[in-house]
Amino acid sequence: MSFNWSKNGFVYLLIMVAVAVLIYYNFVVPPEQLQTVPISKVASYVKEGLVEKIVVSDTDVTVSLKQGQTPAKVISRKEPGVSLTDTLRGFGVTAEELASVPEISGAQPMA
Repeated sequence: MSFNWSKNGFVYLLIMVAVAVLIYYNFVVPPEQLQTVPISKVASYVKEGLVEKIVVSDTDVTVSLKQGQTPAKVISRKEPGVSLTDTLRGFGVTAEELASVPEISGAQPMA
């Protein structure tokens, strides 16, 4: 009988530890705070060759900068209904400069 209790107690202990970990990571550890920059700054990052990755989601543009850059990641916004490539073209970014970005997802290609 005592073996069954210790077996159940161990399961309850594991569940409590899992719940504690979930609470800790959801409430105690602050989420990553991204610096918000204007889209013109994103264009200058691209022109300077500092961008490692761009992810576009609706009007949100998340830019990961190359290693050693501070901040490592920034967020910006673009106009709805206008592609990121058109927006960057308006700031003087060429197709070659944009092609030098290793990874771009969610954006329409430059025409």
